[in-house]
Amino acid sequence: MVGEPYLLFVGQRGGYKHFDLLLRACAGSTALRGALRLLCIGGKALSSAERDLFGALGISERASRIRGSDALLGAVYRSAVALLYPSRYEGVGLPLLEARGHGCPVAASRGGALPEVSGDARLRFDPEDVDDQRRMIETLVACGETRERLRASGLARARL
Repeated sequence: MVGEPYLLFVGQRGGYKHFDLLLRACAGSTALRGALRLLCIGGKALSSAERDLFGALGISERASRIRGSDALLGAVYRSAVALLYPSRYEGVGLPLLEARGHGCPVAASRGGALPEVSGDARLRFDPEDVDDQRRMIETLVACGETRERLRASGLARARL
C-alpha cells in the first residue's frame, strides 16, 4: 500500500476541518520531512488549490490521497503511525472512533464533541495553532511509549 511509515488524515478536508493548517504543521515538522508520509484517505479528489499548497510547502513528494473500501480503511488505520484530526468542530468525529477500534493512536483538536468522544485516548492540540499541531506530530513520531499508551487507551475506550 504505502510501504513506509505515515501519518493519516481521514475524510473531507475543507473548511472547519483545518486540513490546510495541518499541512502547514506537517511541512514544518522534521519528522515528516524525514521518513514519514502524510496519507489522506476519503473525501473528494485533491483540488488544484490543495496540490498547489503541497507544492508551495515542499511536501508534494511526501503527501498523497487515496480512495478505498472499508477493508482498506481498516488496514490503513492499523498501519498508521497516528491519525491526525485537526477539525475545529465535530458532532461525533467518526474517524476517531474508527481509529481507536483499529488500535491507531490519535492526535486531535480540542474542538466540538471530540473531548467527550476521546477522553484521554488522544493527544490534544489547538486546531488554530500550527506550532501546537507540529509539536503533537513530533511527540507521536519520537515517542513509541506515547503511541503505545494511546493505542492501549484507545482500544480500551473503544470497548466502552
